[in-house]
Amino acid sequence: MPAKVKAVTNQRQALEGAKYTYSFVRVGGLEGFQTDIDIPLKYGVDQCVGDTLCAGGIMYAQRTIPVLLGICKDLSEVGQPGAIFMNYSNPMAMNTWACNKYGYGIKTIGLCHGVQGGHWMIASALGLQKDEVDIICAGINHQNLVCPGAPQR
Repeated sequence: MPAKVKAVTNQRQALEGAKYTYSFVRVGGLEGFQTDIDIPLKYGVDQCVGDTLCAGGIMYAQRTIPVLLGICKDLSEVGQPGAIFMNYSNPMAMNTWACNKYGYGIKTIGLCHGVQGGHWMIASALGLQKDEVDIICAGINHQNLVCPGAPQR
């Protein structure tokens, strides 16, 4: 059955009958992200990004985890039995762990755009199109290993 796209402003309504749910949230927006950098820096902790680990990542997780657990709660109540939650929100590892441990029994899978981005960067550096470069990727969020020249499938 083809996917259907429907715009709603009620989260529970959006999750009704869902078998799979994707999350791409940035709780606090760019202002929150700025505080994740500025506050640790004020105390001598210089992070390159602050969205995955260290003090900034912990602050980001504290804003994001409650929102994701709310999605899990609603999904457990109005989604299909066995619904799967796919999280693309950083800090991915912390968020996914929290959802799997406290997320009302909703199986959560953490995803990262680093794989697709790494594939594109390697192809671009080689002067090739993405479909001309096969990769094998393994690892965890922001620590993935992309191997150019992987065997053709």
